[in-house]
Amino acid sequence: SRTFHKARDKCRTADAVLHYPTSQIIMQDPIYVAFATQKGGAGKSTLTTLVASYLHYVLGKRVLALDCDPRQHSMVEYREKDKLLIRENPVIHRRFTRFMEQFRGDAYEIVKCSPSTALAYAEKEIQKGEPPEYVFFDITGTVNDREIVNLLAAMDYLFVPITPETGDLKSSIGFAHNVNEEMLLKEGSHVKGMFLVWNKVQPKDRNNLCQIINLSLIHISEP
Repeated sequence: SRTFHKARDKCRTADAVLHYPTSQIIMQDPIYVAFATQKGGAGKSTLTTLVASYLHYVLGKRVLALDCDPRQHSMVEYREKDKLLIRENPVIHRRFTRFMEQFRGDAYEIVKCSPSTALAYAEKEIQKGEPPEYVFFDITGTVNDREIVNLLAAMDYLFVPITPETGDLKSSIGFAHNVNEEMLLKEGSHVKGMFLVWNKVQPKDRNNLCQIINLSLIHISEP
């Protein structure tokens, strides 16, 4: 059966796709996670930031984020804009200071790097005293660049954002299909699962359009 990996159960919403260990589980190695798409605008950088921030600031997990998208480095830009807003807006500055005092920790690190250097940087951080429990990679999705393919193949989990917009949807499904054919169905891949994640869905589309597309994805994934 040549299928989108776990597409039947996982191609639904963004609120139930990331499985993190409970406090009773002793983690041996950090979990490598990538949000990747071919086409810009699907929200991979935003989703990466939201999930990384939730794990770090809400669940208290050690997180490292590597911005490996050489086209725009959106995560780095988000962080710089946040810093500027905190400096220039007294209200935001007070709220941020109060939050960090309650959090009793530092902001997680966002590192600007290239696909060719990302894994080496992650390994260097892992060798330190308190290695990250989760390493997030913001990656441009393509199977035509060997460095990016090697980086994608090193992930534990891949998340492909899809939106109802026709161009985004076609591009993301095409990318997921290529990853499925070139990585998940071949021996030697480190990837444990790939998940299609809905993003930018308007309330009016949730019940009708998304259900139709979900059923279509299940249909085309059949042998």
